[in-house]
Amino acid sequence: MSHTQLSHQAEVHQVHDKNALQDALSIANSGDTIVLSKEGNYGDISIVNKSGIRITSKSKQLSIQATLSINGASSEVIIENLNIWNDNTSKKQIVLVGKQSKNVVIRHCILSSFPVSMNTLRDKFSGEAKNWINGIRVLADDCDISNNILVNIKLGIQGNGSKTVIQNNIIQYFSADAIRVQHHGIKILKNHIYDSVMSHPGETGHHEAIKLVPPENRLNAGELKGVEVIANVIRSQGRNTYVPKHLQGILQGISGTDGYFIDMTITDNSLVLNSDHGIVLYGAKNLRLSDNKVITAPTHYRLNPGIELYLTR
Repeated sequence: MSHTQLSHQAEVHQVHDKNALQDALSIANSGDTIVLSKEGNYGDISIVNKSGIRITSKSKQLSIQATLSINGASSEVIIENLNIWNDNTSKKQIVLVGKQSKNVVIRHCILSSFPVSMNTLRDKFSGEAKNWINGIRVLADDCDISNNILVNIKLGIQGNGSKTVIQNNIIQYFSADAIRVQHHGIKILKNHIYDSVMSHPGETGHHEAIKLVPPENRLNAGELKGVEVIANVIRSQGRNTYVPKHLQGILQGISGTDGYFIDMTITDNSLVLNSDHGIVLYGAKNLRLSDNKVITAPTHYRLNPGIELYLTR
């Protein structure tokens, strides 16, 4: 591990393996940057009670096998430009932001259950959905998850902390929900969601592009408030999908079917779906809904996805 002094307050730590990374994390102070300089297996990267540090890589071409968790009273941690993957199905997700942390930023990263490179990203369908794991789970408040690419993933991004912004991400080849919202005040903006995949051949269930779930008592009139879903692009299968027809999943659009959905904004979204459900809310109150386009995928012309709103569940 080498150190580059930028000022009396900030250092750059160059690390080449998991041991050097843990050493750097143990001494890193606010303002420091840790740079992963070589590809390889970095194990379980754990960031605990750190503030103001940044973790990045020398190049997004470097394939980093790892899981990453941010826990304790960590704040203003930035994770960026990592190409990180893991296929260990005993792990619940690749990246976890714990409940006691706050103001965490995850941006410009690639996450996958299968190693991919920037050069072959869009055509890198692994074909092994049964071995995929979840992407990013955010339990903390006030986080920013932006400009990431998630491919070969079970559940893409799960927002369990309030006031998190999930924007400008690409989620492709997913076998559960692409984005699941489970707290108030979350913003889902300008994401691109493509290519729902069956978790196993012959699966008959459906997946949600954006699933809305109250944080508490969802089966007993629980409430989800103040969520914004704006300008997202959703396609059950992309124009140049690499998913074989027998593995193409059934995708529903924007859905909230358990609880009450209050003071929500759903505008300017574009949905092309191979199911009958475009935008569905069971129990909508004070909803702003406008300028959404919901159409049938060309290969499923007999279906009629539309907008369904109900005052009660």
